[in-house]
Amino acid sequence: MDKKAALLTWFFLWAFLSYPVSPLPAQTVTAPLPPGLSAQRSYVLSRTMTAADGSACIDRVAYDNGLGQTWQTVDVGAAPDGNADLVTLQEYDDHGRPSRTWLPALGADGACLDTATLKQSARTINADGAPYTLTEYELSPLGRPAAVTLPGEGWHQNGKKRIYTYN
Repeated sequence: MDKKAALLTWFFLWAFLSYPVSPLPAQTVTAPLPPGLSAQRSYVLSRTMTAADGSACIDRVAYDNGLGQTWQTVDVGAAPDGNADLVTLQEYDDHGRPSRTWLPALGADGACLDTATLKQSARTINADGAPYTLTEYELSPLGRPAAVTLPGEGWHQNGKKRIYTYN
């Protein structure tokens, strides 16, 4: 780089860094946290603010399984009556790929549910013995989906599935 280009670069850096920037006004969030957040499980709490003053929001809690994979997702207050949470379960196979995705069950206060309770709630609420999507993978290093069975006993008991083929 020649001397003129270096001088010009330094001038633009100086001009950019010395330009005064006014900070945005601070806003205080007044919406309380969900009371049932787990102290034993790691989670990510996402808030979508629905009021400009920070008094109302939509909360989503994503609990992980210790390997960085989302295991349970809790949509706080998202049930039709507005008082219960919708909780979905994601199960993984031995290779860390999603294998069963359960339909929502009911929870409360953003809490993490144990697996047996969540599965039973999903079966009861959806009035179905197999309220989950089952994904099967091909036996190759690529790990592409080979078949997907949609939720419902009608799909699972009758061998109905979407089959994928690749060239």
